[in-house]
Amino acid sequence: MSDKEFKSYKRVHKYSNASEVEKGKIKKKKNNWAKFNKKTKNLTRDMLKNIKDLTDYEGSLEEDIEEENFKAKKEKGNLNTHKSRLKKLDKYEGFD
Repeated sequence: MSDKEFKSYKRVHKYSNASEVEKGKIKKKKNNWAKFNKKTKNLTRDMLKNIKDLTDYEGSLEEDIEEENFKAKKEKGNLNTHKSRLKKLDKYEGFD
């Protein structure tokens, strides 16, 4: 992270304990990702259990799975962003 990026970060994120806030965001995103990932797996499992009933299937279960998959991917991306930002910010002495 360049000095310019760091100044921009500090201008937008005016936390007194920015390190703890970033760690909290990481934890939240990790939990959300796990939740969405688990829901996707459960929906897929349910779909496979009831495969014989899929003749009456209208496609909503597949859409639900795709939606939860999308949410999980988005949370994973946000998680990676916060992790890399925290690593870059830890290099600055004034950052706590």
